[in-house]
Amino acid sequence: MTRGRYGRWRALILVGALSSAACVGTGASGTPSSPTPDPFGTIVVAPGAPIRIGTLLAASGPEGASGIDSLRGVEMAVDYLDGTFDGAPGRLLGHDIVLSTTEDRCTASSGGTGAQSLAATPGLVGVIGTTCSISAPGAAEALSTDGVLLISPTNADPALTEPASHQAFYLRVAPNASLEGRTAADFAAGELGATTAATIRDGDDAAGGPADTFRTTFDGEDRAVVSSEVVDGPADTRRALARLGEAPPEVAYLSLGGEARACATIARDAAGTQGLADTAVIVSGGCIDAAEAAVPGDAVLGGAYVVAPDLTSRSTDDFYRSEVLPAYKQQYAGAAPSPSFAYAFDAASLLLDAVARAGKEADDGLTIGRSDLRDVAFGTDSYSGLTGTLSCTELGDCASEVRMGVFRVPAVPASALDPVRPPADPVFTETVSVSDLEEAP
Repeated sequence: MTRGRYGRWRALILVGALSSAACVGTGASGTPSSPTPDPFGTIVVAPGAPIRIGTLLAASGPEGASGIDSLRGVEMAVDYLDGTFDGAPGRLLGHDIVLSTTEDRCTASSGGTGAQSLAATPGLVGVIGTTCSISAPGAAEALSTDGVLLISPTNADPALTEPASHQAFYLRVAPNASLEGRTAADFAAGELGATTAATIRDGDDAAGGPADTFRTTFDGEDRAVVSSEVVDGPADTRRALARLGEAPPEVAYLSLGGEARACATIARDAAGTQGLADTAVIVSGGCIDAAEAAVPGDAVLGGAYVVAPDLTSRSTDDFYRSEVLPAYKQQYAGAAPSPSFAYAFDAASLLLDAVARAGKEADDGLTIGRSDLRDVAFGTDSYSGLTGTLSCTELGDCASEVRMGVFRVPAVPASALDPVRPPADPVFTETVSVSDLEEAP
């Protein structure tokens, strides 16, 4: 994202206006031909009426902070439609933007319920959500049935974009969690020179993909994952760690999708388990919140390695430092933004960009074919966002190529967007793509 993005919006609005005229074809007699009806319907926004966007984000509980900051990202993306952060919503194609908010309660059933509530909003063009991966399948199914786009800022569960389970109108800008497993394995094998490794994962659905990817990437002629454990709760985890201590591997990869503080506790237990003193512990990015809360951070994670998207370059981005950050601090009482904010800003910007390109203006208002809007959103290519470049795959992974980093605690990646803390330098980085996952042996 650069300062030139304002010019991009103005160009898109002009293109939308021109395409409105160009899209009326003529038949053999020279009379206008009737357009093919959209199978999911067409949104009609009357002159003077607003464009309606929904949010399905957490507002309480363990994920409440992430959801609240995601909503701020959506609000600021709407604010910036006019090219300035002035605290007032911008306009798109001559229409105001109205947000309809529903809470993601982060349960398997709540996603569908919240999505159905939002889908009842007349003329809803799309939804930013969910916060939690567990809510996403129900939400994506309900909204896809009605032809409503759902773009998640924070869902990481690999299953959401797999062919067998992907819903037609679902996308995400958060990286696929399996990319984390790929980077963890590359680091363990290439940088640490490990020949033996073990994986421990919890029952969270999002944890399975990274653990499986680590195993398939790491296993080779002279390397092997010697143990793969699925644990349920602290006591079960300690027993699994004790078993590893009897024949310690060189690396233990903990793919944990649950609550961050529990993740950090497990990593600490690993460092204190008899026999594992010389085992390098690599943990998933979900551990970083608890690490940041610790004083010092290494008292919790004991010098473990953390794998997460590397946003350090964002901290020096001119648009972010000179425009986004000051506006965020002014609008939200000096708080520091989290990665959730940046991902949600990108998710909302991607949706607004798609509306600008798919909308067709006429004297009687703005029309947006739901299938057209889907095709435009999924066709996003090389879109410059706060979190990096977005290019959406046909299965909805828009962070299709990601710069991943391995950080050594107390250095943690979330500080990249926090001006109070100097950015943490990763000890290892690589760029990985979702196509790499398909190529894994």
